[in-house]
Amino acid sequence: MFPRSHSYLAGLLLVAYALWSAWRYWDAYAIDLAPLYIAGHFAANGEWHMIYGGEKLAFAVKNAPEWRGVLEAHGISGRSGSHYVYPPIWAYVVSPLTTVLDPQSFINYGRIVLAFCLSASIWLAWLIFRSPCSPVLWVALSLALMESTMPAVLSLELGQPQLLVILLVLASFERSMAGRDIQAGFFLGLAAAIKVSPILLIVIFLADRRWKAACVAVATSAGVAVASLLVAGTAPHFEFVAVVRWMDSLMPAVGLNFTFETVAHDFLVSFTPCERCSDARMGVGTPWVSTLSSALLLASLGAAVVATRRIDPNWRLPIRLTLISMAILFFGPLSWMHYYTVLLLLAPGILLMIDRRLALLLGGVIWLGFSKFWMGMLLLSNTRFPYDTIYPQHTAILSVLAMLVATAIFARTADNGTCKAS
Repeated sequence: MFPRSHSYLAGLLLVAYALWSAWRYWDAYAIDLAPLYIAGHFAANGEWHMIYGGEKLAFAVKNAPEWRGVLEAHGISGRSGSHYVYPPIWAYVVSPLTTVLDPQSFINYGRIVLAFCLSASIWLAWLIFRSPCSPVLWVALSLALMESTMPAVLSLELGQPQLLVILLVLASFERSMAGRDIQAGFFLGLAAAIKVSPILLIVIFLADRRWKAACVAVATSAGVAVASLLVAGTAPHFEFVAVVRWMDSLMPAVGLNFTFETVAHDFLVSFTPCERCSDARMGVGTPWVSTLSSALLLASLGAAVVATRRIDPNWRLPIRLTLISMAILFFGPLSWMHYYTVLLLLAPGILLMIDRRLALLLGGVIWLGFSKFWMGMLLLSNTRFPYDTIYPQHTAILSVLAMLVATAIFARTADNGTCKAS
């Protein structure tokens, strides 16, 4: 369809972007990669009881002295870290690296991996949509979105393993589009073994009666869980479950969490501070809001499947992936801003296929809601800027709604399969 030179140029742009992204953050501290190093350090020493910070629950207190000591022993002082919130096996996987690398070297190399995960995800998104648009055009639009909005930039700055999860999810559905069910199930199961929420995407396999892919996904996640129990024992897993349940009970008012629950607490429910939390912006969740959010999530999953059942099979999977990803992000219990990177990765597949004027309008809203300029003003403000009523999650809602409208338009006109930007 396109000259081979288009693919070569697109690939070159993606490699250059990954290298540049790693270079600009070289030797910069990463608050979300440091906990992985520390947990790996304790796993290497057989101190499994310490990988979750001893008996300290995430966000309840500052990092335990033993955690800070690992960084200070390598000359990194005065730095806090987020908490390790992954299954124990991943601490075991990285543990050999902690014996040969200091924390900052681990962070530097980790950022290289994450930068290439982001670049590879752009390419996989293009493959999933089987876009009739040139890969160069797709990559150019994607890179513009990645660099001018907060989610991807924040992911790289924090050193967020979520970029690896996104890569695995997109690899899963690219393989599904290629008819490789075993590979598709394996990648989705692996993603769910790192972060639990991707397992909800198994709905797409079930709706398409891709039983093999669904079974492999479940088996892969279960296999990783068994392996984790074998290498770490049961005690760290009880701690892990306690941390997850504790986090699920919280309602972060911090402007980086974009969910239905946070918006509901902005408008419908009074904020109840969490007395045990070290961050004053952390609140206690309201049970009925959490229940309503879960119900809306289930309803959204069902609606996405039913509404797309008559769409051309060539477009059904990418449309379902987009819709269900939005549902999981917005109605899930905890969706940090960087989680929305996947939405921006899928956006070109929608915007390049609808009427140019609508694409410019809806694309502008999607961009504005996550733009570095707008988000930067809101996040840097110490109050609810500018009228004591606006949080970043409110503008993010506009982006999600615009993406929903664009996807609905695409679903109605996708059969013609033409690139409107060509």
